[in-house]
Amino acid sequence: MAKVSVIIPTYNRALLLQEAVKSVLNQSFGDFELIVVDDCSTDGTGETMDRFRQNDPRVIFHALDSNSGMPSLPKNYGIKLAKGEYVAFLDSDDAWERDKLKAQVEFMDENKNCVLLGTGVVVVDDGGKEKYRFLNPAGDKDLRARMLRRNYFVSSSVIVRKSALDSAGEFPLQKIAEDYDLWLRLGTLGEMNNLPQYLVRYRISGGNISTNLSESLEYRKKTIKKYKKDYPGYFPAVARDFFRGLAYRIPFSGRILETYIKVKPH
Repeated sequence: MAKVSVIIPTYNRALLLQEAVKSVLNQSFGDFELIVVDDCSTDGTGETMDRFRQNDPRVIFHALDSNSGMPSLPKNYGIKLAKGEYVAFLDSDDAWERDKLKAQVEFMDENKNCVLLGTGVVVVDDGGKEKYRFLNPAGDKDLRARMLRRNYFVSSSVIVRKSALDSAGEFPLQKIAEDYDLWLRLGTLGEMNNLPQYLVRYRISGGNISTNLSESLEYRKKTIKKYKKDYPGYFPAVARDFFRGLAYRIPFSGRILETYIKVKPH
């Protein structure tokens, strides 16, 4: 049984998917299974994955029968297949640095109370050129105090303890904030942390699923209300979103904020 189950959901990203898969197969930590779940692509993704499967027995590929249009559904399918002690997620247009899994597995093995662990992120453009990088808050106490304000975990950076994931349940079937909802749920079961290392390349491209700020704020409102008894700072978080909504009505400010929300998960 593999130590880590890596789940890559994908849809019509055959070229970028190759880079993502290679970044997993080239990890310095090799005790993993790689589960790629295709949301019924039409661009030759299956043929691309067949080549990887033939060369590496750690690669598992499954294509859904019809397109769901929902990134959470292929992720949940991958979770059902996962057999590892830990589960890591990688979007098919992102990629990992070579020591990503090694650093996270070592931390999780040493910190048994940690159920959710992310890393720092290097944001790149379509061509893979770095735009900027950022580190999210580290330490359970600091994260817990801030989590209702914003999602401080980038999905492609996250590794989760499978036993906690089994208890918390799956990603909700929605197009927005589905990862934020699950991270908050996991945080009720154990500790959260972020490594202060830049171990993920997060791509901003025309293929990213995005939404406008007003729609995202509506999903945020519903999500944080569910967890207001589990985390501090609910009313300051509501006030923050209210003023962001007001600023969005100002054309210039709205464009800036909409760009910001597409770049950093909220």
